[in-house]
Amino acid sequence: MSNPASLQDFYAVSVLGADDTHIAPLDASGVALAAIQGLYQQNQELRAENAQLRARLDELEARLAALEEGRGESSRWQTTLPAGGLLLLVVSAVVLVRARHPLRPDEP
Repeated sequence: MSNPASLQDFYAVSVLGADDTHIAPLDASGVALAAIQGLYQQNQELRAENAQLRARLDELEARLAALEEGRGESSRWQTTLPAGGLLLLVVSAVVLVRARHPLRPDEP
């Protein structure tokens, strides 16, 4: 290896190699194997997470398709009903206010 500062730092935390400026081939192979095992484990975890996310996506796409298929005359009423309910509430409030405070004949 060509960077003694890096080797010295590595030696300080790993105590691998004959000294702080050299890494034995067997030690380098062990470090590489440990790195490969760590990357393999990370890869397996990401694959599992990816599979879960794909399953969730499939589920959501199926639900969306079912909702889109259900659109028709009945769903149109379902989407307009809340607005109709709000209108009914406002009209009822106006009627109650007018019942308590009737218009005088000179008011419009």
